[in-house]
Amino acid sequence: MFFGKGLTIDKKQNRYKKYVSVLFFKVGDWEKLPKISSIILSKIYGTQSMHSSRTIGASVSLKVELYCVYFSVNQSRKVLVKKTKNKQAAIELANGAANYLGVPLISYLNEG
Repeated sequence: MFFGKGLTIDKKQNRYKKYVSVLFFKVGDWEKLPKISSIILSKIYGTQSMHSSRTIGASVSLKVELYCVYFSVNQSRKVLVKKTKNKQAAIELANGAANYLGVPLISYLNEG
């Protein structure tokens, strides 16, 4: 992979880093890790535009499901960690983050 984004958490030094990776280099600044009360997993709807290369100006917008993982700092503040179309990846990330940080996972996904 030549380009990507990510998040690294260092519990021992109570800090985190949002980074952009280019080739094998991760560029970003360490910041103080706020007190995280829970991990939140939710589903939102977004749009994805698709354009036709054969006709000028022809496009269509599709409704897509997006899965979001948040760090809840308090009841009124949450920080987006990841937004993805891949439901299983979001669930695994949310479970892993909750276990690693020792906080509860609150899921707003309807599993029925």
